[in-house]
Amino acid sequence: AFAQQFAGKALDRQVRITNDGGDISALSGATITSRAVTDATNAAIAKYETLKPQVIENMQRAVK
Repeated sequence: AFAQQFAGKALDRQVRITNDGGDISALSGATITSRAVTDATNAAIAKYETLKPQVIENMQRAVK
């Protein structure tokens, strides 16, 4: 149930737990862990956005 809350989220805004003003419900008794998961998710999205142009360029080069 926790992981399913991330499905379909837009990549253009931060993912946050409800305690931090977001819409992801933290695991019961595990607010710090839930926050760490959202932080890691946001870091992964940021890295993806940074690398996305290179990935697209490499994929286009491989198809040619």
